[in-house]
Amino acid sequence: RLSGEENVAGVVLVHYLHDIKGLEEELTDIQHNFMDIIPSALHLHLTMEDCLLIIAVKGIASRIRELTERLRSIKKIKQLQSILTPIY
Repeated sequence: RLSGEENVAGVVLVHYLHDIKGLEEELTDIQHNFMDIIPSALHLHLTMEDCLLIIAVKGIASRIRELTERLRSIKKIKQLQSILTPIY
């Protein structure tokens, strides 16, 4: 587990249903609050109902942890997973 002060890069994967009212706007609002660590994001249509948001992240591990905790607090998402690697 990362201590929090390391510089890391990776992705945060968010699987959700696109037809839940207000969810995409909430996800976008959260991303705007973390623009300092989010260089890019990609939206994939998995099925007619399911979407996958791939958020690229780069920065201090503790700040990325703040992002994932904020996203995880949205009970309407189906799944959230992050993959991070230290930058040496």
